[in-house]
Amino acid sequence: MKRQGVLSATGVLLLALVAMMTLHEWEDRVPDLFSDRESAPFVIAEQVTAQSFSETGRLQYDLRASQLAEMDGEQRTLLSDPDFRLYDPELVWEVSAKEAIVTEKGDHIRLRDEVNARHHGDENVLLTTEELVYQPKEELLTTPGPVTLSGRSGETRADAMRAALGEGQLELNGRVTSRYEQLPQ
Repeated sequence: MKRQGVLSATGVLLLALVAMMTLHEWEDRVPDLFSDRESAPFVIAEQVTAQSFSETGRLQYDLRASQLAEMDGEQRTLLSDPDFRLYDPELVWEVSAKEAIVTEKGDHIRLRDEVNARHHGDENVLLTTEELVYQPKEELLTTPGPVTLSGRSGETRADAMRAALGEGQLELNGRVTSRYEQLPQ
């Protein structure tokens, strides 16, 4: 009886070993059915609206997008047709693009395709570019490609831009051209 128990245990062990080897061989030969998990969206939301209010109930910002896709495996969020409005307390900035990519837990925001950022101030400045990158922790705003700044009194074009918002510094890089018009008095 004791010998039959040892043989049964050995048989079960061998069966388990053969099963593990078979599964390992099968895994190597069959395409991974779950390889797309990393790139598949965790959440998809349509017609997204997000608003933030101050402690006194004043609107701070309003974000709208036609679609939001949360890509957990890639640690990024994709927004389609984002439209962002910043208030302080009145409307200060309006920013829109065809696409936005938010990575590194919001520490890196990249807007792409038909990027427009309008400042509602005395000059009513409009920034247009194909790509705008914002790094909130560093308060750094860059355009790796051509940028146009236009306002009531003229227009400036540059090959690239770097704005250190916290320091109030704006650098226009590469070829820079400006055109000014005298405003009627």
